[in-house]
Amino acid sequence: AEAVAAFKEQLGLNQEEDAKFGWIAEVGLQSPLPPRWTSHADEDSGFIYYVDHDRQTSSWENPLVPHLRRIVEIGRTYLKNPTVTFWEEQKGILWHQHKHGLDCWHGPFTDPEGR
Repeated sequence: AEAVAAFKEQLGLNQEEDAKFGWIAEVGLQSPLPPRWTSHADEDSGFIYYVDHDRQTSSWENPLVPHLRRIVEIGRTYLKNPTVTFWEEQKGILWHQHKHGLDCWHGPFTDPEGR
């Protein structure tokens, strides 16, 4: 329960939003980390930190948090102005935001052994 409460705090959820968005924190905690990331417990504090092995960096913030915050923001926007086309519009917005990155991707790559 403490881990879920801490994750909700990282997502910026307040108590009034728990019924609508609390599930996002629960799913986030159960979701696997991106492949290049691992989690570790700090020996002194016991707090969890995350290591990005590709970039050789660490963070106290779960790497999923920025993406899950975006989901919360989209949900908040919907609650302020629910429309029939809202989700289709959001899908289009997200597609256009990420299209450039996808256009620049040239994978899948193979290593010298053909894997």
